[in-house]
Amino acid sequence: MPPKKVLMITKVTVHWDKLEAFNEWWEKGSLPTWRTHGANYIGSYENYLGGKKNEIIRVTEFDDFKKWEKWMEWRNTRLYGTDPTSQERAEQIEPITSRVESIEESVWFLIY
Repeated sequence: MPPKKVLMITKVTVHWDKLEAFNEWWEKGSLPTWRTHGANYIGSYENYLGGKKNEIIRVTEFDDFKKWEKWMEWRNTRLYGTDPTSQERAEQIEPITSRVESIEESVWFLIY
């Protein structure tokens, strides 16, 4: 039986006045890192909410659970853990996260 794919769906709420800078950071800074760690980028979708905020849905796919698990371990160690570069990384992304109102992640596993 082939490995089951994993979809990671990230919903980010960003204020309109910071949307362009956030999307530029995603394309040039974050996305290459995801790809380096085995993510296949499916696409980004925006949903106008009618207010001062915008929802962005990013969909990425991993070929199997182990690749997704390795990505999460690397990301969490780098951003929140004991990796010596974690403080440096946190300082790099702080200006970006200040543009974001909320982030929600969900993970979907292929069942067939």
